[in-house]
Amino acid sequence: MRSPTRIRVHINVPFMPIESDWFEGIIDDLLKRDELGRTIETRVVRRPTGEISHREVDIEVVDVERTVERLGYHLVRQGAPKGSRLEYMLDGRSVILRIGVNDVIAIYIKRSRLSAESGEDDLNDFVLTVNTLVHGHTIFPMVWRGRWEIAVYLHGDAEHIHREIDAYVAASPICRDARVVALSNDLRA
Repeated sequence: MRSPTRIRVHINVPFMPIESDWFEGIIDDLLKRDELGRTIETRVVRRPTGEISHREVDIEVVDVERTVERLGYHLVRQGAPKGSRLEYMLDGRSVILRIGVNDVIAIYIKRSRLSAESGEDDLNDFVLTVNTLVHGHTIFPMVWRGRWEIAVYLHGDAEHIHREIDAYVAASPICRDARVVALSNDLRA
């Protein structure tokens, strides 16, 4: 009987845990259904600002090759964000398998752009409009509220996202001085 091997799954999602559980659910369901192993630990990795950088799921498996093949296939099929990867040891060497296919775009809006009276309504209108513009090409936008900025995250094809939202973002009063950043390959804590 082979001894268990640990695989670390990096999921490059800056979303809150309740909003990004679908990837952990895919991992856990696959491990149980195919009797591949078990989840050891799940961590949220944050940037110094408090914003989520990515999530890590440590799993323990006996058949590394079979697990990597099945897990990689299912995470790619579900649109794992670029920058996501599997890390493990195989025959005494470190292996990194990149599994990300979708982009993550963040629109950072200065809190000072939102008025005290209508700020939340303005933000909600902005998020709903962005969602309408990219409908069918991204999951529903997620929002992070930091001390100085609010981030609206879009997960999908960057080229399509930019084509659909750039003019609207440039014209939106709450987006004056906003930053639009591709987080797809950014796994820094």
